[in-house]
Amino acid sequence: MFRGLKRTFERFKRFALDRQTARKLAGGIALGMIIGLIPKDSAFAYGFASIALMMPVSLFATLLSAISFSMASSQFDLIFDPVGYEILSAPMLHSIWQWLESFPISQWTRFNNSVVMGSMTVGVLAVLPVYWVTGWILSAFLKIVTPPQHDDSPSQPPFVTERER
Repeated sequence: MFRGLKRTFERFKRFALDRQTARKLAGGIALGMIIGLIPKDSAFAYGFASIALMMPVSLFATLLSAISFSMASSQFDLIFDPVGYEILSAPMLHSIWQWLESFPISQWTRFNNSVVMGSMTVGVLAVLPVYWVTGWILSAFLKIVTPPQHDDSPSQPPFVTERER
């Protein structure tokens, strides 16, 4: 049983970390966080998913992160709602919201919902700290997990030919 689990973990490790740098994995986790936090009935989630497909990030990490944050995002609605309400009810932003509401696509974005606005704001503000922290953690993890790359080519040729003299 343990041999099977070890083999499965090795395959998962090779699949997840194959030719991936810490920056690509961290970028995928950060973008997946935004996608996961925003409610899926908003066009913003699909816009961020399209951005993730165009960027050089790990799509595997993006998918896992989006699924993980989607499962946890409903627990944070008590935080997102007041944040979104404060942003939407700010008097100095009132003219911007009226202008954005005049566009036909605004119905699909649901930016006038306090939970959508709060989750998008928290996600956008947290994307750089999440990227930096996960990049730091993953670079340390990848140094431990991946074997060092050895250059098999000798520094000098083993013999010198007549032409090289």
